[in-house]
Amino acid sequence: KLFTHKAVREGHQAVYLLNRRGFSPVIMCEDCGEVLECPDCSIGMNYHKDKGLLCHYCGYACEMPEACPKCGADSLIRIGSGTQRIEDIVQKEFPEYRIFRLDQDSARKKDKVYDLIGSMEKGEIDILLGTQMVSKGFDFHGITVAGIIMADIGLNMPDFRSGEKIFSLLVQLAGRSGRGEKRGKVLIQTLDENHYIYQFVKRQDFYGFYKSELEMRKALNYPPFSRLARLLVRGKDESAVEKSAEKLGEALRQNIESKSLNVDVLGPSEAPVLKVGGNFRYHIILKSSVLNHLTEVICESVPSAKNRSIYIEIDIDPVDML
Repeated sequence: KLFTHKAVREGHQAVYLLNRRGFSPVIMCEDCGEVLECPDCSIGMNYHKDKGLLCHYCGYACEMPEACPKCGADSLIRIGSGTQRIEDIVQKEFPEYRIFRLDQDSARKKDKVYDLIGSMEKGEIDILLGTQMVSKGFDFHGITVAGIIMADIGLNMPDFRSGEKIFSLLVQLAGRSGRGEKRGKVLIQTLDENHYIYQFVKRQDFYGFYKSELEMRKALNYPPFSRLARLLVRGKDESAVEKSAEKLGEALRQNIESKSLNVDVLGPSEAPVLKVGGNFRYHIILKSSVLNHLTEVICESVPSAKNRSIYIEIDIDPVDML
Protein backbone atom coordinates (compact mmCIF):
# COMPACT_ATOMS: atom_id res chain seq x y z
CA LYS A 1 0.00 0.00 0.00
CA LEU A 2 2.80 2.40 0.94
CA PHE A 3 4.74 1.77 -2.29
CA THR A 4 1.58 2.20 -4.40
CA HIS A 5 0.73 5.53 -2.73
CA LYS A 6 4.28 6.75 -3.21
CA ALA A 7 4.38 5.75 -6.88
CA VAL A 8 1.04 7.35 -7.80
CA ARG A 9 1.72 10.56 -5.83
CA GLU A 10 4.99 10.93 -7.73
CA GLY A 11 3.10 10.66 -11.03
CA HIS A 12 3.90 7.02 -11.74
CA GLN A 13 1.81 3.84 -12.04
CA ALA A 14 1.49 0.41 -10.41
CA VAL A 15 0.60 -2.98 -11.88
CA TYR A 16 -0.67 -5.97 -9.88
CA LEU A 17 -1.14 -9.49 -11.17
CA LEU A 18 -3.40 -12.20 -9.77
CA ASN A 19 -3.11 -15.63 -11.33
CA ARG A 20 -6.87 -16.14 -11.20
CA ARG A 21 -9.89 -14.63 -12.88
CA GLY A 22 -13.48 -14.38 -11.71
CA PHE A 23 -14.82 -12.98 -8.46
CA SER A 24 -14.18 -16.01 -6.28
CA PRO A 25 -12.57 -19.34 -7.29
CA VAL A 26 -14.52 -21.72 -5.02
CA ILE A 27 -18.09 -21.85 -3.67
CA MET A 28 -18.40 -24.12 -0.62
CA CYS A 29 -21.06 -25.00 1.94
CA GLU A 30 -19.93 -24.20 5.49
CA ASP A 31 -22.27 -26.84 6.95
CA CYS A 32 -21.42 -29.98 4.92
CA GLY A 33 -18.24 -28.92 3.11
CA GLU A 34 -19.73 -29.50 -0.37
CA VAL A 35 -17.87 -27.64 -3.15
CA LEU A 36 -20.05 -26.64 -6.10
CA GLU A 37 -18.54 -28.37 -9.12
CA CYS A 38 -19.33 -28.24 -12.82
CA PRO A 39 -21.66 -31.16 -13.70
CA ASP A 40 -19.46 -31.98 -16.70
CA CYS A 41 -16.00 -31.41 -15.17
CA SER A 42 -14.46 -32.40 -11.85
CA ILE A 43 -13.51 -28.83 -11.06
CA GLY A 44 -15.06 -26.18 -8.85
CA MET A 45 -17.30 -23.54 -10.40
CA ASN A 46 -16.16 -19.91 -10.23
CA TYR A 47 -18.47 -17.10 -9.18
CA HIS A 48 -18.67 -14.05 -11.45
CA LYS A 49 -20.69 -11.00 -10.46
CA ASP A 50 -22.11 -10.58 -13.95
CA LYS A 51 -22.46 -14.26 -14.98
CA GLY A 52 -23.23 -16.26 -11.83
CA LEU A 53 -21.38 -19.59 -11.67
CA LEU A 54 -19.03 -20.40 -14.54
CA CYS A 55 -16.78 -23.38 -15.36
CA HIS A 56 -13.46 -22.17 -16.78
CA TYR A 57 -12.85 -25.53 -18.49
CA CYS A 58 -15.98 -26.15 -20.56
CA GLY A 59 -17.88 -22.86 -20.25
CA TYR A 60 -20.93 -24.28 -18.44
CA ALA A 61 -22.80 -21.49 -16.62
CA CYS A 62 -25.68 -21.34 -14.16
CA GLU A 63 -27.16 -19.03 -11.53
CA MET A 64 -25.77 -18.94 -8.01
CA PRO A 65 -28.04 -21.20 -5.88
CA GLU A 66 -29.60 -19.80 -2.71
CA ALA A 67 -28.92 -22.99 -0.72
CA CYS A 68 -26.50 -25.91 -0.80
CA PRO A 69 -27.77 -28.48 -3.35
CA LYS A 70 -26.49 -31.35 -1.14
CA CYS A 71 -27.71 -30.51 2.38
CA GLY A 72 -30.09 -27.60 1.72
CA ALA A 73 -28.37 -25.27 4.19
CA ASP A 74 -28.21 -21.57 3.48
CA SER A 75 -24.46 -21.60 4.16
CA LEU A 76 -22.73 -21.11 0.81
CA ILE A 77 -19.55 -19.08 1.09
CA ARG A 78 -16.99 -17.83 -1.43
CA ILE A 79 -13.40 -18.90 -0.85
CA GLY A 80 -10.39 -17.35 -2.53
CA SER A 81 -9.98 -14.24 -4.61
CA GLY A 82 -10.41 -13.58 -8.30
CA THR A 83 -9.60 -10.41 -10.21
CA GLN A 84 -13.08 -8.96 -9.71
CA ARG A 85 -12.85 -9.32 -5.94
CA ILE A 86 -9.30 -7.94 -5.85
CA GLU A 87 -10.54 -4.99 -7.93
CA ASP A 88 -13.22 -4.30 -5.28
CA ILE A 89 -10.59 -4.45 -2.51
CA VAL A 90 -8.18 -2.18 -4.37
CA GLN A 91 -10.94 0.35 -5.05
CA LYS A 92 -11.75 0.48 -1.33
CA GLU A 93 -8.06 0.85 -0.42
CA PHE A 94 -7.41 3.51 -3.06
CA PRO A 95 -10.77 5.22 -3.69
CA GLU A 96 -9.11 8.29 -5.21
CA TYR A 97 -7.07 6.35 -7.78
CA ARG A 98 -8.03 5.33 -11.33
CA ILE A 99 -8.06 1.51 -11.65
CA PHE A 100 -8.19 -0.59 -14.80
CA ARG A 101 -8.87 -4.37 -14.70
CA LEU A 102 -7.66 -6.56 -17.57
CA ASP A 103 -8.40 -10.29 -17.64
CA GLN A 104 -9.87 -12.80 -20.06
CA ASP A 105 -13.41 -11.67 -19.24
CA SER A 106 -12.88 -7.93 -19.63
CA ALA A 107 -10.55 -8.33 -22.63
CA ARG A 108 -13.41 -9.78 -24.68
CA LYS A 109 -15.06 -6.35 -24.74
CA LYS A 110 -14.46 -4.46 -27.96
CA ASP A 111 -11.40 -2.16 -27.95
CA LYS A 112 -10.68 -2.89 -24.26
CA VAL A 113 -6.95 -3.55 -24.84
CA TYR A 114 -6.60 -0.53 -27.14
CA ASP A 115 -8.26 1.63 -24.46
CA LEU A 116 -5.76 0.30 -21.93
CA ILE A 117 -2.70 1.06 -24.06
CA GLY A 118 -3.82 4.62 -24.80
CA SER A 119 -4.86 5.37 -21.23
CA MET A 120 -1.65 3.96 -19.73
CA GLU A 121 0.56 5.95 -22.10
CA LYS A 122 -1.40 9.15 -21.33
CA GLY A 123 -1.14 8.55 -17.59
CA GLU A 124 -4.92 8.22 -17.21
CA ILE A 125 -4.60 4.96 -15.20
CA ASP A 126 -2.97 4.79 -11.77
CA ILE A 127 -3.27 1.06 -11.03
CA LEU A 128 -3.43 -1.73 -13.62
CA LEU A 129 -4.81 -4.99 -12.26
CA GLY A 130 -5.13 -8.26 -14.13
CA THR A 131 -4.20 -11.85 -14.85
CA GLN A 132 -1.16 -13.19 -16.72
CA MET A 133 -1.81 -11.00 -19.75
CA VAL A 134 -0.65 -7.88 -17.85
CA SER A 135 2.81 -9.44 -17.44
CA LYS A 136 3.56 -9.88 -21.12
CA GLY A 137 4.29 -7.58 -24.01
CA PHE A 138 3.34 -4.20 -22.56
CA ASP A 139 5.98 -1.46 -22.55
CA PHE A 140 4.66 1.20 -20.17
CA HIS A 141 7.41 3.52 -18.96
CA GLY A 142 5.28 4.98 -16.17
CA ILE A 143 5.13 1.78 -14.08
CA THR A 144 7.48 1.84 -11.07
CA VAL A 145 5.71 -0.73 -8.86
CA ALA A 146 4.84 -4.29 -9.96
CA GLY A 147 3.33 -6.87 -7.62
CA ILE A 148 2.03 -10.41 -7.83
CA ILE A 149 -0.76 -11.50 -5.50
CA MET A 150 -0.77 -15.12 -4.26
CA ALA A 151 2.38 -16.02 -6.17
CA ASP A 152 2.25 -19.60 -4.82
CA ILE A 153 -0.72 -20.54 -7.04
CA GLY A 154 0.50 -23.16 -9.49
CA LEU A 155 3.72 -24.07 -7.67
CA ASN A 156 2.33 -27.36 -6.39
CA MET A 157 0.63 -28.48 -9.58
CA PRO A 158 1.40 -32.10 -10.60
CA ASP A 159 3.70 -30.95 -13.40
CA PHE A 160 7.51 -31.08 -13.35
CA ARG A 161 7.51 -27.68 -15.12
CA SER A 162 5.49 -25.87 -12.42
CA GLY A 163 8.53 -24.13 -10.89
CA GLU A 164 9.75 -23.05 -14.33
CA LYS A 165 6.33 -21.63 -15.24
CA ILE A 166 5.98 -19.57 -12.04
CA PHE A 167 9.59 -18.38 -12.28
CA SER A 168 8.93 -17.23 -15.85
CA LEU A 169 5.72 -15.46 -14.80
CA LEU A 170 7.43 -13.62 -11.94
CA VAL A 171 10.36 -12.54 -14.10
CA GLN A 172 7.99 -11.32 -16.83
CA LEU A 173 5.97 -9.31 -14.32
CA ALA A 174 9.13 -7.82 -12.83
CA GLY A 175 10.04 -6.69 -16.34
CA ARG A 176 6.97 -4.40 -16.45
CA SER A 177 8.41 -2.21 -13.67
CA GLY A 178 11.17 0.36 -14.09
CA ARG A 179 11.14 0.50 -17.88
CA GLY A 180 11.39 4.29 -17.79
CA GLU A 181 13.98 6.55 -16.17
CA LYS A 182 12.97 5.75 -12.58
CA ARG A 183 14.05 2.47 -11.01
CA GLY A 184 11.20 0.02 -10.35
CA LYS A 185 10.18 -2.07 -7.34
CA VAL A 186 8.74 -5.59 -7.40
CA LEU A 187 6.52 -7.01 -4.63
CA ILE A 188 5.74 -10.73 -4.25
CA GLN A 189 3.01 -12.06 -1.92
CA THR A 190 3.76 -15.64 -0.86
CA LEU A 191 3.02 -18.08 1.95
CA ASP A 192 6.37 -19.81 1.45
CA GLU A 193 9.14 -17.25 1.10
CA ASN A 194 11.75 -20.02 1.50
CA HIS A 195 10.70 -21.78 -1.70
CA TYR A 196 13.78 -22.12 -3.85
CA ILE A 197 12.44 -20.21 -6.87
CA TYR A 198 12.04 -16.96 -4.89
CA GLN A 199 15.73 -16.89 -4.03
CA PHE A 200 16.56 -16.93 -7.74
CA VAL A 201 13.86 -14.38 -8.58
CA LYS A 202 15.13 -11.94 -5.94
CA ARG A 203 18.65 -12.12 -7.36
CA GLN A 204 17.43 -12.19 -10.98
CA ASP A 205 19.66 -15.26 -11.18
CA PHE A 206 18.50 -16.89 -14.41
CA TYR A 207 21.54 -19.13 -14.77
CA GLY A 208 21.32 -20.27 -11.14
CA PHE A 209 17.66 -21.24 -11.61
CA TYR A 210 18.47 -23.03 -14.85
CA LYS A 211 21.28 -24.99 -13.18
CA SER A 212 19.10 -25.93 -10.19
CA GLU A 213 16.23 -27.12 -12.41
CA LEU A 214 18.64 -29.07 -14.60
CA GLU A 215 20.09 -30.96 -11.61
CA MET A 216 16.60 -31.80 -10.33
CA ARG A 217 15.42 -33.06 -13.71
CA LYS A 218 18.54 -35.13 -14.21
CA ALA A 219 18.00 -36.86 -10.86
CA LEU A 220 14.38 -37.65 -11.79
CA ASN A 221 15.13 -38.46 -15.45
CA TYR A 222 12.83 -35.75 -16.80
CA PRO A 223 13.39 -33.72 -19.99
CA PRO A 224 15.86 -32.76 -21.37
CA PHE A 225 17.41 -36.02 -20.11
CA SER A 226 14.53 -38.09 -21.45
CA ARG A 227 11.56 -37.87 -23.77
CA LEU A 228 8.03 -38.07 -22.41
CA ALA A 229 4.78 -39.40 -23.79
CA ARG A 230 1.37 -38.98 -22.20
CA LEU A 231 -1.40 -41.44 -23.05
CA LEU A 232 -4.76 -40.03 -22.01
CA VAL A 233 -7.66 -42.48 -21.91
CA ARG A 234 -11.09 -40.83 -21.83
CA GLY A 235 -14.75 -41.71 -22.17
CA LYS A 236 -18.22 -41.22 -20.67
CA ASP A 237 -18.16 -44.35 -18.48
CA GLU A 238 -15.57 -44.08 -15.70
CA SER A 239 -15.45 -47.83 -15.07
CA ALA A 240 -14.79 -48.54 -18.76
CA VAL A 241 -12.13 -45.83 -18.89
CA GLU A 242 -10.36 -47.22 -15.81
CA LYS A 243 -10.41 -50.78 -17.22
CA SER A 244 -9.05 -49.62 -20.59
CA ALA A 245 -6.29 -47.64 -18.87
CA GLU A 246 -5.32 -50.70 -16.82
CA LYS A 247 -5.35 -52.88 -19.93
CA LEU A 248 -3.17 -50.35 -21.74
CA GLY A 249 -0.74 -50.16 -18.83
CA GLU A 250 -0.45 -53.95 -18.75
CA ALA A 251 0.16 -54.10 -22.51
CA LEU A 252 2.83 -51.40 -22.29
CA ARG A 253 4.73 -53.22 -19.56
CA GLN A 254 4.53 -56.58 -21.36
CA ASN A 255 5.81 -55.12 -24.64
CA ILE A 256 8.60 -53.22 -22.88
CA GLU A 257 9.75 -56.40 -21.14
CA SER A 258 9.46 -58.67 -24.18
CA LYS A 259 11.34 -56.27 -26.46
CA SER A 260 13.84 -55.09 -23.78
CA LEU A 261 12.95 -51.45 -24.41
CA ASN A 262 14.37 -48.59 -22.36
CA VAL A 263 11.03 -47.12 -21.21
CA ASP A 264 9.69 -46.28 -17.72
CA VAL A 265 5.92 -46.44 -17.10
CA LEU A 266 4.13 -44.23 -14.56
CA GLY A 267 0.49 -45.12 -13.95
CA PRO A 268 -2.19 -45.62 -14.99
CA SER A 269 -3.83 -43.15 -12.62
CA GLU A 270 -6.60 -40.58 -12.60
CA ALA A 271 -5.65 -37.43 -14.48
CA PRO A 272 -5.21 -34.42 -12.14
CA VAL A 273 -8.52 -33.13 -13.54
CA LEU A 274 -10.52 -36.35 -13.62
CA LYS A 275 -13.53 -35.16 -15.60
CA VAL A 276 -13.71 -32.57 -18.38
CA GLY A 277 -16.67 -31.94 -20.66
CA GLY A 278 -18.48 -35.04 -19.42
CA ASN A 279 -15.50 -37.33 -20.13
CA PHE A 280 -13.63 -39.23 -17.40
CA ARG A 281 -9.87 -39.17 -17.85
CA TYR A 282 -7.05 -41.54 -16.81
CA HIS A 283 -3.48 -41.19 -17.99
CA ILE A 284 -0.16 -43.01 -18.29
CA ILE A 285 3.21 -41.24 -18.48
CA LEU A 286 6.09 -42.87 -20.37
CA LYS A 287 9.74 -41.80 -20.02
CA SER A 288 12.63 -42.86 -22.22
CA SER A 289 15.96 -41.54 -23.45
CA VAL A 290 15.29 -43.24 -26.80
CA LEU A 291 12.40 -41.76 -28.79
CA ASN A 292 12.14 -44.80 -31.08
CA HIS A 293 11.53 -46.99 -28.05
CA LEU A 294 8.64 -44.74 -26.99
CA THR A 295 6.96 -44.75 -30.38
CA GLU A 296 7.48 -48.49 -30.83
CA VAL A 297 5.88 -49.50 -27.54
CA ILE A 298 2.99 -47.06 -28.04
CA CYS A 299 2.21 -48.39 -31.54
CA GLU A 300 2.35 -51.98 -30.26
CA SER A 301 0.23 -51.40 -27.15
CA VAL A 302 -2.50 -48.85 -27.91
CA PRO A 303 -4.62 -51.09 -30.22
CA SER A 304 -5.15 -53.59 -27.39
CA ALA A 305 -6.98 -51.02 -25.25
CA LYS A 306 -9.16 -49.40 -27.92
CA ASN A 307 -12.90 -49.84 -28.20
CA ARG A 308 -15.81 -47.80 -29.56
CA SER A 309 -16.58 -45.99 -26.32
CA ILE A 310 -12.98 -45.13 -25.41
CA TYR A 311 -10.72 -42.52 -26.95
CA ILE A 312 -6.95 -42.53 -26.41
CA GLU A 313 -4.93 -39.35 -26.89
CA ILE A 314 -1.21 -39.68 -27.56
CA ASP A 315 0.90 -36.64 -26.71
CA ILE A 316 4.67 -36.81 -27.28
CA ASP A 317 6.62 -34.32 -25.12
CA PRO A 318 3.40 -32.95 -23.54
CA VAL A 319 3.30 -29.33 -22.44
CA ASP A 320 0.16 -29.77 -20.31
CA MET A 321 0.10 -32.63 -17.78
CA LEU A 322 -3.36 -31.84 -16.35
